[in-house]
Amino acid sequence: MTTPADEMIQSISTLSVMPMVAQRVLTALRDQDRLSAQDLASLMARDPTLCAQVLREANSAYYGALEVKELLGAVVVLGFRRAAEIAVATSCIAAFGPQGDLRARFAWRRGLLVATIACRLARSTFGGGGDVLYVAGLMHDLGRSALRQCRPDVEREAFSEAMDDMEAYARCKDACDVDPADLGDALAQAWHLPTEARFVMMNHHDRSALRDAAATNDAKLSLLFVMIGKELADGVLDLTEREESIRQATKLLDAFSSLPKARVAREIEALAAELAERLDRENATPKLKATARAQIPRGTELEVMSLGS
Repeated sequence: MTTPADEMIQSISTLSVMPMVAQRVLTALRDQDRLSAQDLASLMARDPTLCAQVLREANSAYYGALEVKELLGAVVVLGFRRAAEIAVATSCIAAFGPQGDLRARFAWRRGLLVATIACRLARSTFGGGGDVLYVAGLMHDLGRSALRQCRPDVEREAFSEAMDDMEAYARCKDACDVDPADLGDALAQAWHLPTEARFVMMNHHDRSALRDAAATNDAKLSLLFVMIGKELADGVLDLTEREESIRQATKLLDAFSSLPKARVAREIEALAAELAERLDRENATPKLKATARAQIPRGTELEVMSLGS
């Protein structure tokens, strides 16, 4: 017998298809040793919205370049990986983050920030982190976005009244036999996302998953960096105290005895300071933050621009 949860997951799996450009750009990221900047620019040229966003980023004050008018020039200025990351994010936001929905837009913007933080930290720690981690960070909370589309009443009530994500997920399960982890897993399978991204989408709310003996080390490291990204993003956005967000992010390192904890902790503090400074300077004034928080119920996110690597 089909349950309401089965029907919800089936509808999401059937109707939510990752944009073709995003799929192809992800493939390009995996094959970047064999592809040129021109190849990537030609691929992105198929989507006018994507082209506009890549050009906008390349011409931002952060990169300090002369005016860039052509897509190939933008890829060169940004670098292959950064240009590809922007392409994936823009494609997914256009398809699954409707501009008229304030809550959905804020959720996607927070996903962008989490993805950027996770990748920055992984690269500074290991010199890698790549496409899988960026996708995992960007889409980590997609199950909640799916629940918001299917059962907005359940999502709003659960996350407004719960003390933390674990309680919110339990409330969702009680209300409709499905939680964001179930929906995230269904979408990850439907989109054929890498194992690491699927593991993150299922477990980003549950710290005990960092010690899951059945999971691969790569999957648990991806989860670690996304969880750290979530803590620092909330601190940068003043959703939690910044010092507390750094403390919680650093505490997550206890799950990995093999990591150089002192060095990673320093990287976390430095990255948090850099992101806070850039966000304060470029995007958000205290008045804007206060206004946004007053308009959005607890459990939603503030809108920020993605911070470059």
